[in-house]
Amino acid sequence: MAFRGDHMSKGIEREKLSNYVEIAKTGMCSQARTQSVPYKQWFPGGKCKREEAKVMLQQGPVSQYLNETLSSSREMGPGFYVTTDNHEFKYDLRLSQLLGCLWTPHPHALSVLSLPTDTSSWSAPGPRGAHCTARELQGLRNIVLSNPKRRNALSLAMLKSLQRDILHEAESTDLKVIIISAEGPVFSSGHDLKELTDEQGPEYHTEVFQTCSEVMMLIQNHPVPVIAMVNGLATAAGCQLVASCDIAVASDKSSFATPGVNLGLFCSTPGVALGRAVPRKVALEMLFTGEPISAQEALLHGMLSRVVPEEQLEEETMRIARKIASLSRPVVSLGKAAFYKQVHQDLRTAYHLASQTMVDNVALQDGQEGIKAFIQKRKPVWSH
Repeated sequence: MAFRGDHMSKGIEREKLSNYVEIAKTGMCSQARTQSVPYKQWFPGGKCKREEAKVMLQQGPVSQYLNETLSSSREMGPGFYVTTDNHEFKYDLRLSQLLGCLWTPHPHALSVLSLPTDTSSWSAPGPRGAHCTARELQGLRNIVLSNPKRRNALSLAMLKSLQRDILHEAESTDLKVIIISAEGPVFSSGHDLKELTDEQGPEYHTEVFQTCSEVMMLIQNHPVPVIAMVNGLATAAGCQLVASCDIAVASDKSSFATPGVNLGLFCSTPGVALGRAVPRKVALEMLFTGEPISAQEALLHGMLSRVVPEEQLEEETMRIARKIASLSRPVVSLGKAAFYKQVHQDLRTAYHLASQTMVDNVALQDGQEGIKAFIQKRKPVWSH
């Protein structure tokens, strides 16, 4: 995916937006969907029927997407609701991405609903076939696997898209947390098997597995925590992705498997992450049999941080993400790096590394700020 937040934040695309998507200015945040507001307050110039809204949107390159987007009120991932005289329909984030421009809320929407005004880092669509979208708001970057028709398979394009989205401005002090989620009933089915036939050849296969390994290592080496938000089945490399994340929150309907052995393709690379997330005998049973485990079993064995009812999944994930985002980024980043550095060391080496990290932490500006705030009985003011 091409993350275009940089030039969009400078307003280059804002003028293009107003040329053909006036209806987008009426965006209502989904959390406010139950509020009743006369439509003329939202649409400049008065009322607008649903069909008129379709016509306006058809001026942009989204005609093939309109029926699904404007004729349905079902949930389709992150987005915004638009209210007309008699209808409510969803202005989906993907519609904005297909338009290739930044959505800007109408001022009335912001004033009435008290929505956050920081929309500068919303992303644009990636190259065809990537099927991965990303958005960033208030320090939280949500990367969504958006190819449910292909069970969110980790194709080479998808993997490169994930890699770009994770790496994008990784050192920015504004970024606090990354959340990886997915559309549809399958979080990810793993590698795209159509890419692993002998028609592709060993060089292509090598690129696929090397890229996948780089993405998994990137998650661990990234300066901010990465959270997996899982609602459905995660198999093979999809299970590997969940096991590689720093924190994993799943719905109680989720399940996890490494079924490659049943297809004659042992899940060797998923086994690297799995074997570091669950006890060895649990990992080997999953790898040898290919049988799935439930979310509760995954929680029991340490692959997951929390399991919640499906309707509470986003709320719980965001609660954790916002808590982390409220803390000092330099301190969290230092702590994450130190944890992974010491965790596989012998006890003496681990304590040596951790002790030096504590010394470095105390020397940080935010380290001193936190100590002084505690002594002075006040809330700390973090640098980032």
